[in-house]
Amino acid sequence: MAEDSQKTERRGGIFDASPKSTFIMGILLGVVVCVIVGLVLSLTVLKSNDTNSSNTNGTANTNTNSNTNAAADTSLSVPNLKQYAADLKLDTSKFNKCLDNSEKAAKVAEDEKLGTTAGVQGTPATFVNGYLVSGAIPFEDYTDTNSTTYPGFKKIIDQVLAGKVPSGVDSTTAYKFDIKDTDHIKGSSSAKVTLVVFSDFQCPYCQRHEATLKQILDAYKDQVRIVFYNFPLSFHQYAEKAAEAAECAGDQGKFWEMHDKMFTEAAA
Repeated sequence: MAEDSQKTERRGGIFDASPKSTFIMGILLGVVVCVIVGLVLSLTVLKSNDTNSSNTNGTANTNTNSNTNAAADTSLSVPNLKQYAADLKLDTSKFNKCLDNSEKAAKVAEDEKLGTTAGVQGTPATFVNGYLVSGAIPFEDYTDTNSTTYPGFKKIIDQVLAGKVPSGVDSTTAYKFDIKDTDHIKGSSSAKVTLVVFSDFQCPYCQRHEATLKQILDAYKDQVRIVFYNFPLSFHQYAEKAAEAAECAGDQGKFWEMHDKMFTEAAA
């Protein structure tokens, strides 16, 4: 009886079922497996599509907004540059000829070469008696998101005036600039501190930096002078022509007037 009971137990399993029953159960099991695999694959594809769609939309929105904004800001387009020249009462025929024929392209390229040699990699770049300060840092000391405090221009200039190597600069080695009378200089020739600025008229950080430079001149009077060089960035559509426009205006004695006009209009 024990043997019969064991046989009956074994017959109750799948492998002991009749061929017909085994065949049917195999088909059902196969269908169930196929359904499960299909559901898993479908969910995977849907998730992948959602991710791709999200990435594509994100990229498209970013690029579209960026390109739209760049295209919409035409304050430094050639027609507007010519209008600024007229507003400043320049000889527009000379100015337009200078701009249209790219007569100042070589001068702008010369400025760029000087900046690259000195170590400029972006704008604004300011050398305080030869010590490089990258970016539009503020006048006073500032604190970042990690609660780390950095020296502003006031502390850097004060340290230079005291004969010290300033903190908060990119290099402890000062670059030696050969400043000429023909360079664009604002401030006293007897100033103890010279700020050599490489800038881009279309750069929003350079526009912000202009306010800081004015604050420096107001605070230090004859102790500080500013020397301006062009460093138009290649991805700014109007920067090259804006730099040339400033130089063309400089031929008529109004470099700084055009400089101020373009920065004001670009920031508006």
